[in-house]
Amino acid sequence: MASRSNYHDDTARADLFCTITSSALAESDPCIRDSILSLLPTEIQRDNALLKAEYQILDNGKFMVILTNITEKRRMECLLESERHRLEIIVMAVSDSRNFFDTSDAFCEFLAHGLPNKLNGTAAPQILAKELYREIHTYKGVLNQFSFPTTPRMLHDIETCLSGLLLLGDTLTRQKIAELVSPEILQPVFDKDLAILSEALGKEFLVNREQIILSDTQAQQLEKLAKQLLRGETIDISVIFTLRKVSFRDVLMGFNVLVKQAAERVGKDVAPLEVIGGADVWINPKPYKAFFRSLVHVFRNAVAHGLATPDGRWEAEKDEAGKITCRVAVEGNTIKLVIADDGAGINLDALRERAVATGIYGAGEVQNVPDEEIARLIFMDNISTQKEVTELAGRGVGLAAVLKETKNLGGEVLVKTVAGGGTQFLFNLPLLQKSLHNEVNS
Repeated sequence: MASRSNYHDDTARADLFCTITSSALAESDPCIRDSILSLLPTEIQRDNALLKAEYQILDNGKFMVILTNITEKRRMECLLESERHRLEIIVMAVSDSRNFFDTSDAFCEFLAHGLPNKLNGTAAPQILAKELYREIHTYKGVLNQFSFPTTPRMLHDIETCLSGLLLLGDTLTRQKIAELVSPEILQPVFDKDLAILSEALGKEFLVNREQIILSDTQAQQLEKLAKQLLRGETIDISVIFTLRKVSFRDVLMGFNVLVKQAAERVGKDVAPLEVIGGADVWINPKPYKAFFRSLVHVFRNAVAHGLATPDGRWEAEKDEAGKITCRVAVEGNTIKLVIADDGAGINLDALRERAVATGIYGAGEVQNVPDEEIARLIFMDNISTQKEVTELAGRGVGLAAVLKETKNLGGEVLVKTVAGGGTQFLFNLPLLQKSLHNEVNS
Protein backbone atom coordinates (compact mmCIF):
# COMPACT_ATOMS: atom_id res chain seq x y z
CA MET A 1 0.00 0.00 0.00
CA ALA A 2 1.07 3.57 -0.58
CA SER A 3 2.57 5.50 2.30
CA ARG A 4 4.85 8.39 3.10
CA SER A 5 7.62 5.86 3.85
CA ASN A 6 8.60 5.82 0.18
CA TYR A 7 9.98 9.32 0.76
CA HIS A 8 11.25 8.91 4.31
CA ASP A 9 14.14 11.29 3.71
CA ASP A 10 12.22 13.98 1.79
CA THR A 11 9.35 15.60 3.66
CA ALA A 12 8.36 17.92 0.82
CA ARG A 13 8.05 15.08 -1.69
CA ALA A 14 6.16 12.98 0.86
CA ASP A 15 3.64 15.80 1.36
CA LEU A 16 3.27 16.21 -2.40
CA PHE A 17 2.73 12.45 -2.79
CA CYS A 18 -0.09 12.52 -0.21
CA THR A 19 -1.70 15.55 -1.85
CA ILE A 20 -1.69 13.95 -5.30
CA THR A 21 -3.00 10.58 -4.13
CA SER A 22 -5.76 12.22 -2.10
CA SER A 23 -6.81 14.27 -5.12
CA ALA A 24 -6.82 11.15 -7.34
CA LEU A 25 -8.96 9.20 -4.85
CA ALA A 26 -11.45 12.06 -4.64
CA GLU A 27 -11.78 12.38 -8.43
CA SER A 28 -14.54 10.38 -10.14
CA ASP A 29 -13.63 11.16 -13.78
CA PRO A 30 -11.20 8.41 -14.94
CA CYS A 31 -9.45 10.70 -17.46
CA ILE A 32 -8.81 13.45 -14.92
CA ARG A 33 -7.75 10.83 -12.37
CA ASP A 34 -5.19 9.41 -14.78
CA SER A 35 -3.86 12.91 -15.46
CA ILE A 36 -3.42 13.48 -11.72
CA LEU A 37 -1.63 10.15 -11.29
CA SER A 38 0.73 11.04 -14.14
CA LEU A 39 2.20 13.70 -11.83
CA LEU A 40 3.62 10.98 -9.58
CA PRO A 41 7.20 9.79 -10.18
CA THR A 42 7.63 6.63 -12.24
CA GLU A 43 10.99 5.85 -10.61
CA ILE A 44 12.06 6.06 -6.97
CA GLN A 45 15.62 5.85 -5.67
CA ARG A 46 15.72 4.01 -2.34
CA ASP A 47 19.20 3.60 -0.88
CA ASN A 48 21.13 1.73 -3.61
CA ALA A 49 18.03 0.40 -5.34
CA LEU A 50 16.12 1.94 -8.23
CA LEU A 51 12.42 1.12 -8.12
CA LYS A 52 9.86 1.38 -10.89
CA ALA A 53 6.57 2.72 -9.52
CA GLU A 54 3.12 1.93 -10.89
CA TYR A 55 -0.08 3.29 -9.34
CA GLN A 56 -3.58 1.82 -9.22
CA ILE A 57 -6.82 2.87 -7.57
CA LEU A 58 -8.64 -0.25 -6.37
CA ASP A 59 -12.37 -0.90 -6.52
CA ASN A 60 -12.63 -0.60 -2.74
CA GLY A 61 -11.46 3.03 -2.98
CA LYS A 62 -7.96 2.34 -1.76
CA PHE A 63 -4.70 3.26 -3.47
CA MET A 64 -1.95 0.78 -4.35
CA VAL A 65 1.62 1.30 -5.42
CA ILE A 66 3.42 -1.52 -7.24
CA LEU A 67 7.19 -1.29 -6.86
CA THR A 68 9.57 -3.26 -9.07
CA ASN A 69 13.31 -3.34 -8.53
CA ILE A 70 14.87 -2.32 -11.86
CA THR A 71 18.38 -1.65 -10.56
CA GLU A 72 20.01 -4.46 -12.54
CA LYS A 73 17.95 -3.73 -15.63
CA ARG A 74 19.04 -0.08 -15.60
CA ARG A 75 22.67 -1.10 -15.04
CA MET A 76 22.53 -3.33 -18.12
CA GLU A 77 20.89 -0.56 -20.13
CA CYS A 78 23.72 1.80 -19.16
CA LEU A 79 26.30 -0.81 -20.16
CA LEU A 80 24.60 -1.32 -23.52
CA GLU A 81 24.41 2.44 -24.09
CA SER A 82 28.10 2.78 -23.23
CA GLU A 83 28.95 -0.02 -25.66
CA ARG A 84 26.86 1.64 -28.36
CA HIS A 85 28.81 4.90 -27.94
CA ARG A 86 32.08 2.97 -28.01
CA LEU A 87 31.16 1.25 -31.27
CA GLU A 88 29.96 4.51 -32.84
CA ILE A 89 33.28 6.31 -32.40
CA ILE A 90 35.16 3.26 -33.72
CA VAL A 91 32.97 3.09 -36.83
CA MET A 92 33.33 6.83 -37.46
CA ALA A 93 37.11 6.74 -37.02
CA VAL A 94 37.51 3.86 -39.46
CA SER A 95 34.93 4.88 -42.07
CA ASP A 96 35.94 8.56 -42.27
CA SER A 97 39.46 8.55 -40.90
CA ARG A 98 40.66 11.62 -42.81
CA ASN A 99 37.99 13.93 -41.38
CA PHE A 100 38.06 12.17 -38.00
CA PHE A 101 41.76 12.88 -37.52
CA ASP A 102 41.43 16.40 -38.93
CA THR A 103 38.87 17.05 -36.20
CA SER A 104 40.79 15.38 -33.37
CA ASP A 105 44.04 17.08 -34.42
CA ALA A 106 42.32 20.47 -34.47
CA PHE A 107 41.01 19.93 -30.95
CA CYS A 108 44.46 18.79 -29.78
CA GLU A 109 45.92 21.98 -31.25
CA PHE A 110 43.26 23.99 -29.43
CA LEU A 111 44.14 22.33 -26.12
CA ALA A 112 47.90 22.57 -26.64
CA HIS A 113 48.18 26.10 -28.02
CA GLY A 114 44.91 27.88 -28.81
CA LEU A 115 43.39 27.68 -25.33
CA PRO A 116 46.61 28.46 -23.37
CA ASN A 117 47.35 31.42 -25.66
CA LYS A 118 43.88 32.84 -25.06
CA LEU A 119 44.07 32.30 -21.30
CA ASN A 120 47.50 33.95 -21.17
CA GLY A 121 46.56 36.74 -23.56
CA THR A 122 45.54 40.31 -22.89
CA ALA A 123 41.88 40.23 -23.94
CA ALA A 124 39.40 41.57 -21.40
CA PRO A 125 37.65 38.80 -19.41
CA GLN A 126 34.26 39.42 -21.07
CA ILE A 127 35.80 39.21 -24.56
CA LEU A 128 37.82 36.13 -23.60
CA ALA A 129 34.73 34.37 -22.24
CA LYS A 130 32.75 35.12 -25.42
CA GLU A 131 35.57 33.85 -27.67
CA LEU A 132 35.92 30.63 -25.68
CA TYR A 133 32.14 30.22 -25.57
CA ARG A 134 31.99 30.30 -29.37
CA GLU A 135 34.96 27.97 -29.91
CA ILE A 136 33.76 25.43 -27.34
CA HIS A 137 30.32 25.44 -28.94
CA THR A 138 31.88 24.64 -32.32
CA TYR A 139 34.11 21.86 -30.99
CA LYS A 140 31.17 20.36 -29.14
CA GLY A 141 29.37 20.11 -32.47
CA VAL A 142 32.18 18.60 -34.52
CA LEU A 143 33.17 16.09 -31.83
CA ASN A 144 29.53 15.07 -31.58
CA GLN A 145 29.58 14.60 -35.33
CA PHE A 146 32.23 11.90 -34.91
CA SER A 147 30.49 10.30 -31.91
CA PHE A 148 32.99 11.19 -29.19
CA PRO A 149 31.09 9.85 -26.17
CA THR A 150 32.32 12.01 -23.27
CA THR A 151 34.06 15.20 -24.41
CA PRO A 152 31.00 16.85 -26.03
CA ARG A 153 28.99 16.43 -22.83
CA MET A 154 31.74 18.11 -20.81
CA LEU A 155 31.93 20.93 -23.37
CA HIS A 156 28.16 21.37 -23.07
CA ASP A 157 28.46 21.69 -19.29
CA ILE A 158 31.31 24.20 -19.68
CA GLU A 159 29.15 26.22 -22.08
CA THR A 160 26.42 26.40 -19.46
CA CYS A 161 28.88 27.58 -16.80
CA LEU A 162 30.44 30.13 -19.18
CA SER A 163 26.96 31.47 -19.85
CA GLY A 164 26.63 32.09 -16.12
CA LEU A 165 30.05 33.76 -15.93
CA LEU A 166 29.08 36.19 -18.68
CA LEU A 167 26.37 37.52 -16.37
CA LEU A 168 29.01 38.67 -13.88
CA GLY A 169 29.82 41.73 -15.98
CA ASP A 170 32.81 43.72 -14.77
CA THR A 171 33.36 41.38 -11.82
CA LEU A 172 34.36 38.54 -14.15
CA THR A 173 38.05 37.67 -13.88
CA ARG A 174 40.42 35.65 -16.05
CA GLN A 175 41.07 33.39 -13.06
CA LYS A 176 37.40 32.38 -12.87
CA ILE A 177 37.47 31.52 -16.57
CA ALA A 178 40.69 29.50 -16.22
CA GLU A 179 39.22 27.57 -13.29
CA LEU A 180 36.31 26.54 -15.52
CA VAL A 181 38.02 25.77 -18.83
CA SER A 182 41.65 24.73 -19.13
CA PRO A 183 43.73 22.08 -20.92
CA GLU A 184 44.19 20.30 -17.58
CA ILE A 185 40.43 19.84 -17.30
CA LEU A 186 39.69 18.88 -20.90
CA GLN A 187 42.73 16.81 -21.92
CA PRO A 188 42.07 13.77 -19.66
CA VAL A 189 38.47 13.53 -20.88
CA PHE A 190 39.55 13.77 -24.52
CA ASP A 191 42.30 11.18 -23.95
CA LYS A 192 39.72 8.86 -22.41
CA ASP A 193 37.65 9.04 -25.60
CA LEU A 194 40.67 8.39 -27.81
CA ALA A 195 41.68 5.46 -25.58
CA ILE A 196 38.60 3.64 -26.89
CA LEU A 197 40.26 3.56 -30.32
CA SER A 198 43.62 2.44 -28.93
CA GLU A 199 42.00 -0.44 -27.07
CA ALA A 200 39.88 -1.55 -30.02
CA LEU A 201 42.18 -0.87 -32.98
CA GLY A 202 45.63 -0.73 -31.42
CA LYS A 203 47.91 2.22 -30.71
CA GLU A 204 49.19 2.10 -34.30
CA PHE A 205 45.84 3.37 -35.55
CA LEU A 206 46.30 6.66 -33.71
CA VAL A 207 50.01 6.91 -34.49
CA ASN A 208 49.87 6.15 -38.23
CA ARG A 209 47.36 8.86 -39.07
CA GLU A 210 49.43 10.68 -41.67
CA GLN A 211 48.18 8.89 -44.74
CA ILE A 212 46.67 9.99 -48.03
CA ILE A 213 43.33 8.41 -48.89
CA LEU A 214 42.68 8.35 -52.62
CA SER A 215 39.31 8.51 -54.28
CA ASP A 216 38.62 6.20 -57.24
CA THR A 217 39.23 9.10 -59.62
CA GLN A 218 42.58 9.95 -58.02
CA ALA A 219 43.66 6.31 -58.01
CA GLN A 220 42.87 6.03 -61.72
CA GLN A 221 44.81 9.23 -62.42
CA LEU A 222 47.82 7.90 -60.52
CA GLU A 223 47.66 4.58 -62.33
CA LYS A 224 47.52 6.39 -65.69
CA LEU A 225 50.49 8.54 -64.67
CA ALA A 226 52.54 5.48 -63.70
CA LYS A 227 51.87 3.81 -67.08
CA GLN A 228 52.92 6.98 -68.91
CA LEU A 229 56.16 7.09 -66.92
CA LEU A 230 56.91 3.44 -67.72
CA ARG A 231 56.39 4.17 -71.41
CA GLY A 232 58.68 7.17 -71.21
CA GLU A 233 55.94 9.57 -72.21
CA THR A 234 55.65 13.20 -71.22
CA ILE A 235 53.44 13.49 -68.19
CA ASP A 236 51.30 16.19 -66.62
CA ILE A 237 52.99 16.49 -63.23
CA SER A 238 50.21 18.71 -61.86
CA VAL A 239 48.15 15.53 -61.40
CA ILE A 240 50.39 14.60 -58.47
CA PHE A 241 49.43 17.75 -56.61
CA THR A 242 45.76 16.74 -56.56
CA LEU A 243 46.47 13.67 -54.44
CA ARG A 244 46.26 15.49 -51.13
CA LYS A 245 43.26 17.49 -52.20
CA VAL A 246 39.63 16.63 -51.58
CA SER A 247 36.51 17.32 -53.55
CA PHE A 248 34.10 19.86 -52.12
CA ARG A 249 31.31 17.35 -52.57
CA ASP A 250 33.02 14.68 -50.47
CA VAL A 251 33.56 17.13 -47.61
CA LEU A 252 29.88 18.10 -47.59
CA MET A 253 28.76 14.48 -47.77
CA GLY A 254 30.66 13.93 -44.53
CA PHE A 255 27.89 15.88 -42.77
CA ASN A 256 25.29 13.26 -43.69
CA VAL A 257 25.95 11.29 -40.50
CA LEU A 258 25.66 14.45 -38.41
CA VAL A 259 22.29 15.30 -39.98
CA LYS A 260 21.00 11.79 -39.31
CA GLN A 261 22.22 11.81 -35.69
CA ALA A 262 20.69 15.22 -35.00
CA ALA A 263 17.35 14.17 -36.47
CA GLU A 264 17.23 11.01 -34.35
CA ARG A 265 17.86 13.04 -31.19
CA VAL A 266 14.87 15.31 -31.75
CA GLY A 267 12.50 12.71 -33.18
CA LYS A 268 12.50 13.98 -36.76
CA ASP A 269 12.82 12.15 -40.07
CA VAL A 270 15.33 13.41 -42.60
CA ALA A 271 16.26 12.16 -46.04
CA PRO A 272 19.94 11.50 -46.87
CA LEU A 273 21.87 14.71 -47.44
CA GLU A 274 21.86 15.64 -51.13
CA VAL A 275 24.90 17.36 -52.65
CA ILE A 276 24.57 18.67 -56.19
CA GLY A 277 27.82 19.60 -57.91
CA GLY A 278 31.23 19.96 -56.29
CA ALA A 279 32.63 16.59 -57.34
CA ASP A 280 35.07 18.33 -59.69
CA VAL A 281 35.91 21.16 -57.28
CA TRP A 282 39.20 19.99 -55.77
CA ILE A 283 40.60 21.98 -52.87
CA ASN A 284 43.48 21.82 -50.46
CA PRO A 285 41.41 21.29 -47.29
CA LYS A 286 43.87 22.97 -44.92
CA PRO A 287 42.79 26.63 -45.33
CA TYR A 288 39.12 25.62 -45.30
CA LYS A 289 39.23 23.45 -42.16
CA ALA A 290 37.94 26.03 -39.69
CA PHE A 291 35.14 26.99 -42.09
CA PHE A 292 34.08 23.38 -42.58
CA ARG A 293 34.09 22.84 -38.81
CA SER A 294 31.77 25.80 -38.42
CA LEU A 295 29.28 24.35 -40.93
CA VAL A 296 28.25 21.85 -38.27
CA HIS A 297 26.09 24.68 -36.88
CA VAL A 298 24.30 25.25 -40.19
CA PHE A 299 23.35 21.58 -40.52
CA ARG A 300 22.38 21.14 -36.86
CA ASN A 301 20.28 24.32 -36.95
CA ALA A 302 18.55 23.11 -40.10
CA VAL A 303 17.45 20.01 -38.20
CA ALA A 304 16.74 21.61 -34.82
CA HIS A 305 15.08 24.83 -36.04
CA GLY A 306 14.09 24.31 -39.66
CA LEU A 307 12.69 20.82 -40.09
CA ALA A 308 9.41 19.94 -38.40
CA THR A 309 8.39 16.60 -36.91
CA PRO A 310 6.72 14.05 -39.21
CA ASP A 311 3.31 15.11 -37.86
CA GLY A 312 4.10 18.77 -38.42
CA ARG A 313 5.26 18.13 -41.96
CA TRP A 314 2.16 16.06 -42.66
CA GLU A 315 -0.03 18.96 -41.51
CA ALA A 316 1.96 21.25 -43.83
CA GLU A 317 1.35 18.77 -46.69
CA LYS A 318 5.05 17.93 -47.03
CA ASP A 319 6.85 14.59 -47.16
CA GLU A 320 7.35 13.18 -43.65
CA ALA A 321 11.14 13.20 -44.13
CA GLY A 322 12.74 16.61 -44.21
CA LYS A 323 15.30 17.42 -46.88
CA ILE A 324 18.60 19.29 -46.73
CA THR A 325 20.30 20.06 -50.03
CA CYS A 326 23.73 21.49 -50.88
CA ARG A 327 24.57 23.02 -54.25
CA VAL A 328 28.14 23.76 -55.29
CA ALA A 329 29.33 25.68 -58.34
CA VAL A 330 32.40 27.65 -59.33
CA GLU A 331 32.24 31.04 -61.00
CA GLY A 332 35.68 32.39 -61.81
CA ASN A 333 37.68 32.21 -58.58
CA THR A 334 34.59 31.97 -56.36
CA ILE A 335 32.94 28.88 -54.92
CA LYS A 336 29.18 29.28 -54.70
CA LEU A 337 27.76 27.11 -51.93
CA VAL A 338 24.07 26.97 -51.05
CA ILE A 339 22.80 24.93 -48.08
CA ALA A 340 19.01 24.77 -48.02
CA ASP A 341 16.31 22.99 -46.04
CA ASP A 342 12.63 22.56 -46.85
CA GLY A 343 11.44 23.36 -43.34
CA ALA A 344 9.22 26.06 -41.90
CA GLY A 345 11.66 28.92 -42.40
CA ILE A 346 13.14 31.19 -39.74
CA ASN A 347 10.69 32.38 -37.10
CA LEU A 348 11.06 36.10 -37.79
CA ASP A 349 8.54 37.06 -35.09
CA ALA A 350 10.64 35.24 -32.49
CA LEU A 351 13.75 37.00 -33.82
CA ARG A 352 12.01 40.37 -33.49
CA GLU A 353 11.11 39.57 -29.88
CA ARG A 354 14.70 38.56 -29.19
CA ALA A 355 16.00 41.73 -30.86
CA VAL A 356 13.86 43.85 -28.54
CA ALA A 357 14.81 41.80 -25.47
CA THR A 358 18.53 42.27 -26.17
CA GLY A 359 18.19 45.97 -26.95
CA ILE A 360 19.10 45.78 -30.62
CA TYR A 361 15.83 47.47 -31.60
CA GLY A 362 13.15 49.25 -29.66
CA ALA A 363 9.65 47.81 -29.43
CA GLY A 364 8.29 50.65 -31.53
CA GLU A 365 10.76 50.30 -34.40
CA VAL A 366 11.32 46.56 -34.75
CA GLN A 367 8.18 45.95 -36.81
CA ASN A 368 9.41 48.43 -39.43
CA VAL A 369 12.73 46.65 -39.92
CA PRO A 370 12.77 44.66 -43.22
CA ASP A 371 12.58 40.86 -42.92
CA GLU A 372 15.95 40.48 -44.64
CA GLU A 373 17.65 42.57 -41.97
CA ILE A 374 15.89 40.71 -39.16
CA ALA A 375 16.96 37.36 -40.65
CA ARG A 376 20.61 38.48 -40.56
CA LEU A 377 20.38 38.73 -36.77
CA ILE A 378 20.89 34.95 -36.56
CA PHE A 379 24.59 35.61 -37.17
CA MET A 380 24.88 37.66 -33.98
CA ASP A 381 26.00 36.27 -30.61
CA ASN A 382 23.28 35.27 -28.14
CA ILE A 383 20.48 35.46 -30.72
CA SER A 384 18.37 32.31 -30.98
CA THR A 385 14.71 31.65 -31.75
CA GLN A 386 14.82 28.61 -29.47
CA LYS A 387 14.04 29.35 -25.82
CA GLU A 388 15.25 26.01 -24.43
CA VAL A 389 18.96 25.22 -24.49
CA THR A 390 19.80 21.69 -25.61
CA GLU A 391 22.96 19.95 -26.78
CA LEU A 392 21.81 20.65 -30.35
CA ALA A 393 20.81 24.31 -30.27
CA GLY A 394 19.65 27.29 -28.27
CA ARG A 395 22.98 28.91 -27.33
CA GLY A 396 22.79 31.56 -30.03
CA VAL A 397 26.51 31.40 -30.86
CA GLY A 398 26.82 28.76 -33.58
CA LEU A 399 25.95 30.87 -36.60
CA ALA A 400 28.12 33.70 -35.27
CA ALA A 401 31.01 31.23 -35.60
CA VAL A 402 29.94 30.49 -39.19
CA LEU A 403 30.02 34.18 -40.07
CA LYS A 404 33.42 34.62 -38.42
CA GLU A 405 35.06 31.70 -40.27
CA THR A 406 33.47 32.74 -43.57
CA LYS A 407 34.97 36.23 -43.21
CA ASN A 408 38.31 34.74 -42.16
CA LEU A 409 38.38 32.99 -45.53
CA GLY A 410 37.62 36.25 -47.30
CA GLY A 411 34.10 35.11 -48.15
CA GLU A 412 30.58 36.25 -47.41
CA VAL A 413 27.31 34.61 -46.41
CA LEU A 414 23.68 35.63 -46.84
CA VAL A 415 20.51 34.01 -45.55
CA LYS A 416 17.15 33.80 -47.29
CA THR A 417 14.04 32.41 -45.68
CA VAL A 418 10.42 31.90 -46.69
CA ALA A 419 7.68 31.21 -44.15
CA GLY A 420 6.72 27.58 -44.67
CA GLY A 421 9.22 27.24 -47.51
CA GLY A 422 12.54 26.72 -45.79
CA THR A 423 15.83 28.55 -45.36
CA GLN A 424 18.89 28.98 -47.58
CA PHE A 425 22.44 29.90 -46.60
CA LEU A 426 24.31 31.33 -49.58
CA PHE A 427 28.10 31.36 -49.33
CA ASN A 428 30.56 33.03 -51.67
CA LEU A 429 34.00 31.60 -50.90
CA PRO A 430 37.35 32.24 -52.57
CA LEU A 431 38.73 29.32 -54.55
CA LEU A 432 42.11 29.19 -52.87
CA GLN A 433 44.67 27.76 -55.28
CA LYS A 434 48.46 27.71 -55.25
CA SER A 435 50.59 28.06 -58.30
CA LEU A 436 52.64 25.05 -59.42
CA HIS A 437 55.78 26.80 -58.12
CA ASN A 438 54.23 27.18 -54.67
CA GLU A 439 53.05 23.55 -54.66
CA VAL A 440 56.55 22.30 -55.42
CA ASN A 441 58.11 24.40 -52.64
CA SER A 442 55.43 23.77 -49.99
